[in-house]
Amino acid sequence: MNHYKPEIRFVDMDAMGHVNNSVYFTYLEQARIDFFRQLRYDKWDWLEEGVVVAKNELNYIIPVLFGDDVNIETFCTHIGTKSLTLTSRVFKVHKGQSILCAEGHCVLVCFNHKIQQSQEMPAAWRVILEEQLKSRL
Repeated sequence: MNHYKPEIRFVDMDAMGHVNNSVYFTYLEQARIDFFRQLRYDKWDWLEEGVVVAKNELNYIIPVLFGDDVNIETFCTHIGTKSLTLTSRVFKVHKGQSILCAEGHCVLVCFNHKIQQSQEMPAAWRVILEEQLKSRL
């Protein structure tokens, strides 16, 4: 499981005074990048071993406000031949309690951008992701 702390910026707020619903997807994208950074080595050719988003969904539970201390947990919940599903949970700390604010799922397809084709998941990813899945059971 990966933990990512986004910066809650004033520009992220909407007229209701909370983080705009569309901004959550940017936070989750940053959390996914951090997840992959920890999954793999620093030098990574995203063009040959990349991913594309096939599906994004998010359930909003309670709003995130400016100044909230937010943490996003991201972990793999499904491994396919060419795809994987990452689940992200957005928490904020309020009065010493960690409160679930949103939960989302993102289906990613392994993709070679140089040849513009989907491809099987790299073997090195599969080993690490399967290990993570087993540790969550």
